[in-house]
Amino acid sequence: MPFELELQTERVLDFREQNCRLSIQFLDKEKYKAHSETLVIDWAILEEGVEVAVGKSGDKASGFWGSTMGKTLHVFETIKGRNYTILASVIEPDPALAVTDPVLKVVIDRIEHKSAVIYFGLLNLTSFLLIVIAAAICFIGLTTGVEGKNTPHSRHAVNTSL
Repeated sequence: MPFELELQTERVLDFREQNCRLSIQFLDKEKYKAHSETLVIDWAILEEGVEVAVGKSGDKASGFWGSTMGKTLHVFETIKGRNYTILASVIEPDPALAVTDPVLKVVIDRIEHKSAVIYFGLLNLTSFLLIVIAAAICFIGLTTGVEGKNTPHSRHAVNTSL
């Protein structure tokens, strides 16, 4: 199952400033040049004590926005039953981000989560469409008056004499 290692922050700074400080998105590089990313976090992922991935917080520029905002540091696959360890060191802090209460989190990959929601949504839509089609067929059958016509449901007298 895919997981994300992410740096999550509370939304307390100016939106564009926080975007730049997290190096998520550069909206107006010149205007927010003074707010460029200075936070440096080295991280490593270990599987059963063996290093399987390493990186720095500045290696990726993808992020997320909502009630919190943050930066995706890495997406990684796991194997059920194995032990994983995340090691992280702050090499260079950003005092301006301290008020945002930054935390490192491991969460289910958002892309995986979106796919699950989409599949269930499509299943619900398909069920709804099938119900509408069935109702339409019943309505057509009731309003067209099929009685007396040669249909498999009609009764016919058959004379059988031997």
